[in-house]
Amino acid sequence: MRFFYTLPLKLRSLLRRNQVERDLEDELAFYLEQRTAHEISLGHTPEEAARIARRALDGMDRQKEACRDARGTQHLENFFADLRFGMRAWRKTPGIWLLATLTLGLGIGANSSIFSIVEAIFRSPLSSLDLTRDVTINAVQSHQGRERAANTLDEYRIWRSMPAFDSVIAYRPHEAVATGIGEPERVAGQLVSPGFFSFLSAQAALGAFPAEAAHLEGALPQIVLSHDYRRNRLNANPAIIGQTLRLDGKPYAIVAVAERDFWFPDTRAAFWMPLAIDPQAHPL
Repeated sequence: MRFFYTLPLKLRSLLRRNQVERDLEDELAFYLEQRTAHEISLGHTPEEAARIARRALDGMDRQKEACRDARGTQHLENFFADLRFGMRAWRKTPGIWLLATLTLGLGIGANSSIFSIVEAIFRSPLSSLDLTRDVTINAVQSHQGRERAANTLDEYRIWRSMPAFDSVIAYRPHEAVATGIGEPERVAGQLVSPGFFSFLSAQAALGAFPAEAAHLEGALPQIVLSHDYRRNRLNANPAIIGQTLRLDGKPYAIVAVAERDFWFPDTRAAFWMPLAIDPQAHPL
């Protein structure tokens, strides 16, 4: 109920500020007049009475500020005062303010663009993940109580067979010297387990991702290229599917090119290859 009582008073202070200030001055002047008359009735001279009244008031300006603070509109009044001052300054030097506004606009635009680019690069492969269900699994060293740097294929096989998990994927970094197409260079990529691309809802820009049979020992070596590697190193060759790329001298058939925004788990990845799994020791 207090809010509905004070709201009209605050609106009056903002919309009729000059009238409110005049009323405040009249009230303080009335106080000085009445206090001076009281002191005179106690036997003081008019000069002494006026001095006592002013001392009791403790400063006209100080009381005005206290009354303004009590209204609860001081912050808004200061804001509008600063706004008026800024408009007056702008009228005097419009060129500087125009330059400042243009600079601020360019800064905001650049930041927005950079954020959009970063979000597209780093979030696109992860947009299909459900953060309430999809987790990263790491084994713990029992004697030290901390995570190991990497997991083994045996652990992957065990986790993949556990009913607690709907599906499990594995990947590990791999570097090799690429030859056969373009200039030889050392490139970074990933060895990935069955279901890797479907788990991340990835789409192939060209060709088709390797089937589960490609992960068996002795299967035809296959490779998936990243969009950037095909564009930057292979001149965006549209007929790249079916050609051969050699990694450390071993031939791999190019079966797919990933979509532009796919990079998981490393933005430097130039390729993905099926992680070879022994069907006897690690049945699919």
